[in-house]
Parts: sequence; C-alpha cells; structure tokens
Amino acid sequence: MLVFSDEGNIAALGAVGALNFPISWEVIVPMATDANWVVVPHTARFELTGALRRGVMARDLVQAINAEFGETDLLLQSCVEFAGPGLAGLSMDARQGLLSGMYHCGADTAVMPVDATARAYVEARAAGRPWHAEDSDADADVSLRRSYDLSALEPCVTVPPEQHSVVAARELRGTRVDHATIGSCANNRLEDLRAAAEVLRGRRVAPHVTLYVSPGSPEIFAAAAAEGLLSVLSDAGAMILGPGCNTCFGYVGALSAGQTAISTQQQNYHGRSGSPEARIFLGSPYVVAASAAAGEIMDPREMLEAA
Repeated sequence: MLVFSDEGNIAALGAVGALNFPISWEVIVPMATDANWVVVPHTARFELTGALRRGVMARDLVQAINAEFGETDLLLQSCVEFAGPGLAGLSMDARQGLLSGMYHCGADTAVMPVDATARAYVEARAAGRPWHAEDSDADADVSLRRSYDLSALEPCVTVPPEQHSVVAARELRGTRVDHATIGSCANNRLEDLRAAAEVLRGRRVAPHVTLYVSPGSPEIFAAAAAEGLLSVLSDAGAMILGPGCNTCFGYVGALSAGQTAISTQQQNYHGRSGSPEARIFLGSPYVVAASAAAGEIMDPREMLEAA
C-alpha cells in the first residue's frame, strides 16, 4: 500500500510492507483526489546481522544511524530498506520503532521485507480480509549500502540540541535529570513498557525526577495493564498518562528554564517540550527508566545486572 501522510513517523507501516510518503500542506490533494505525484526515492539498504544484547534496543540502532547520517545529505530523497539475518530477531514493536526513526535520520521513508513475523502480525489483524505482500526485485538499484552488527551496539543517548550528537550512555553518567518521559511514536509500544518495567521493578523513581509514561494506544494500554506493567511503573512512582502525543510537545510536563529531560521522543531541539532554555536528551526506554531511577543519566545495564 502506498500511503501519503503529513507525518514521517508513519514509516512504521513499512514493517508490514506499506510505504509512507510524508508531505505537508499538500496532503489535501490525495485526500481530495486519491492521487498525488512523488519523486521516486533512491534505495539505501541497511543489512542487519547479530542480535541485540540485554539492555540494548532498536532505538539504539536508530541513534547509531543518526550519528552516521544525521549531519549529511546521504539519505536525502531515499527509502531505507532493512534486510539481513538480524531482522529475524526483531519484534514487530522493535521494527516499527526502527522504521519511524529513519525520517529523523534524513530519509524520506523506510520499509522492510514481509517475513514470517510480519505475516503472522497481519494475519492476526486481517479478520479474513484478503491481502498480499510485495517483495523487492532482486536486481533493484541500490544507491547506498551499510551493514550493522546488532550485537555490537550499546545503550546510547542523543545530546541536545542536535539529533546526530550521539554518545554512549555511560559517558554521560552524572548528568542530572529532572523529567523523564517514555512514549511518543518512537517508543510507546508494549515492548517499550516491558523494558521500562524490567528496570523499575522493585525500584523507585528518584525524588527530584518526574517520570511520565504514555502507552501508544488503548490496545497497548489495556495489554500493559493486563500484564501488570502499569502497576510496576506506577508503584515505582511513574505518572501513567493516556495514549497520545502529550509529552512530546509539552502538552503535559512542559519543561521550565534550566530543567533537563531524558526522553524517548524523536526530537530534542531547544523549545521542543517547553522552555528553549531546557535541555532534552534522548534514549531508549531502558535508558530513560534507569536514568529516572538514578536521578542522572546512566547505562541501564548497570541496573539490569544488579537485578
């Protein structure tokens, strides 16, 4: 399916083979005519090998890609196509989060092959409706190739105000945080809440930190409640919010001058979630949860190993 939207994060649809093209004010054209024109993007193929280690998430891969490409134009007017044996070990939650981050790395959109994992996901939701998947041509032109070993990644943090300023979480130990948020289109899925609960089970959020958690949909909210994840997070001191883009733009938890946040949201420019004099660091749910508990940015593996 070809999708025109006003939101680059909707590239998450690429996890089931749909292709999203983000456009702006002219979104009214396909809404009115059911047609539009686009420049066919170049293909950048990212080959994934290995498997993520405990405490590392697909979000850390997004940040590694941003560190490499975010300050360049190499992904401009490109569609990032993920491939390789490493895909098999990524859940649908991880795949959607990975794809939604490619727009912020400079790509137009992103997609993945529809494998057995994706087919099972679609079948569970198709309710008998017919569907089919398109595969890339074996001889398709590829303008750029990269390979990423998932097992070599470590927890990362994006330093404000640029998205390509990425460092290992361990290098920022001691950086005080006041706010922490888990949610947004990047990391609001069930797997993300499980990661946060894994860190916070039996722990408390630091007294000077406010932690907000926003499940991505009513379905995810209900599933997290049924698993007891919301109870774990609430017992740790988190504020559970309704689904929505609430903390991303500061609708909830607006930052004041001088405050520092650690968040799973997609962007960290000055003024994104409140005062332009506040700072927003970005990381995975593991990193955000561990930092909320410690009161400072930290590598979540320290807490996971101590559990």
